[in-house]
Amino acid sequence: MLCSIILVHSVFVAFQTASTFWLAIAIEIPKVTNATLIGVYALISFSGVVFVYVKSYLTALLGLKASTAFFSSFTTSIFNAPMVFFDSTPVGRILTRASSDLSILDFDIPYSITFVICVGIEILVMICIMVSVTWQVLIVAVPALVASIFVQQYYQATASELIRINGTTKAPVMNFAAETSLGVVTVRAFNMADRFFKNYLQLVDTDASLFFHSNVTIEWEILRIEALQNLTVITAALLLILLPQGYVSPGLVGLSLSYAFTLTAGQIFWTRWFSNLSNYIISVERIKQFIRIPAEPPAIVDGNRPPSSWPSKGKIDLQGLE
Repeated sequence: MLCSIILVHSVFVAFQTASTFWLAIAIEIPKVTNATLIGVYALISFSGVVFVYVKSYLTALLGLKASTAFFSSFTTSIFNAPMVFFDSTPVGRILTRASSDLSILDFDIPYSITFVICVGIEILVMICIMVSVTWQVLIVAVPALVASIFVQQYYQATASELIRINGTTKAPVMNFAAETSLGVVTVRAFNMADRFFKNYLQLVDTDASLFFHSNVTIEWEILRIEALQNLTVITAALLLILLPQGYVSPGLVGLSLSYAFTLTAGQIFWTRWFSNLSNYIISVERIKQFIRIPAEPPAIVDGNRPPSSWPSKGKIDLQGLE
């Protein structure tokens, strides 16, 4: 399924690149009329729309299959869990897995995977087009890419722990809300609603604080990635300006510049979704923790069953009946 998504999007990118190359080359051919120029461009562009639809369909299908598998395993594990598990596990922890973590698995992870793969392919195409016009840009692009990987790894070490801690702060909120709703009559009878509401807000603030810090770390990473990619764009623009006149056709110069300016936005988009995907995977880890719960022993053990005639006899003895 994932290979199909990569293949379909690669075909779409090929159509997209072909349409831009057609504009860059055909605009310098005098025999090509405006109608032909626009018509061929529209034909190539609309041909890629079909592959966008197929990619979206495959992404939704991928998410549905993954969600079905995890949800079935999760519910089976919870329903077959021993009673000691429910005695030692707060209700909020189970509800968090069944609500927010499964929601991330249903909606966020499939599209995050698709965005990371698709935008990654587009970034590679952008770099290849820039290199085909001015190969000297690799002198700056390669070190910038290495520095971006270092920044990504440095960020991920902190972000993963923040997300894990944030997962533990959601459970008390759910647990407190569930227990308060069950004992709301007692809370109101003793006029303690304000106290419980204050405690609830404190739990929400703790959870929101970690969520805020998670977003701050993403912005910290994106700021540095953007600076590195801007360095690549500036280098590409300077090289195009310093090239001798007539060395590269004006159409290819415009094409290279347009892709260079798009590279920064594409890299930021890819970085954001890759970071989100790395954080979303932690929800899968949390769900798998509950999938691996040892099950309750079976109600019927084939090798240890009483005979079919059991009990062979029985009686009812009533004593002191008045």
